[in-house]
Amino acid sequence: MRLAVLSVAAALLGAPAGWAQVVVNQTDTFEGGIANWQNPAGLASVQPGGPLGAGDHFLQLATNGLAGQQNGALLVGFNRSQWIGNYTAQNIGSVEMDLKNINYSPGMSIRIVFRTGTSGQFTPAYVSNAFTLPADGSWHHATFPLIAPNFTAVNGPPSFATVIGGGNAEFRILHNPAASEIGADTFPTAGQLGIDNIHATPVPEPGSLALCAAAAALAAWRSRGGRRAGA
Repeated sequence: MRLAVLSVAAALLGAPAGWAQVVVNQTDTFEGGIANWQNPAGLASVQPGGPLGAGDHFLQLATNGLAGQQNGALLVGFNRSQWIGNYTAQNIGSVEMDLKNINYSPGMSIRIVFRTGTSGQFTPAYVSNAFTLPADGSWHHATFPLIAPNFTAVNGPPSFATVIGGGNAEFRILHNPAASEIGADTFPTAGQLGIDNIHATPVPEPGSLALCAAAAALAAWRSRGGRRAGA
C-alpha cells in the first residue's frame, strides 16, 4: 500500500529533491531545481526554454572545450539519488527523456549508464545503445528500453539482471560514440546538452500489448484493402 501511494505521488509531482530511490512513473522536470543531478566539473545548471517553451525549465550539461578527462571536457551528468535502485521490483520498462543538442556539430550519441560504483574510470557498468541526437537545435524524445540486448557490459560487471535489480550506485546520461561509462573527450569547443522530463516508464500491461498488436493487425488489414472487400 505504501509503495502504491509513493508511486502515485511520484507520478503526480515528479521526483522531489530528496527522493531516495527510483519509483515507477517518477519524472524529473527541473521546475524545482537541479534535482540531485551533477557534472564532474560542476558544469550542470537549470535553464529556461524547455520543450514547452520559454517558461519550461530543463537541465543543461556543458563542457568547457578543453582537452582531457579531468577538466570539464566530458559531456556527462550523473545521479546517485532518485535514479538508483531496483528497476525490476518497480516494474520499470524504460527510461524516457527529451533531449536537445544545443550547439555541437555534427551531432551527439546519447547513452544512459548504470554503474555499480561511484569511483572514477573503469567502474563496472552497463551502457545503453546510443540515441543519435542531431545538431538541429530542436527537442527530440528518446526512449531507452531496459532490456539486456540494448546494453553493453563494460569493465566486467555482474549480470544485467543483478545491476538493474538494485546493484547500481550511479545513473548517468552522457555523450559518447563508443559504448563507454565515461563521456567522450571529443569537443573542440564548449558543448551543451539539454535534458528534460526524465521519466521512469512502467512495463506495458499484457492487455496493452495485446491491444497494440490487434490495432497494428487491423491497420495492416485495412491497408491491404480489407475494409473495401468486406464493405
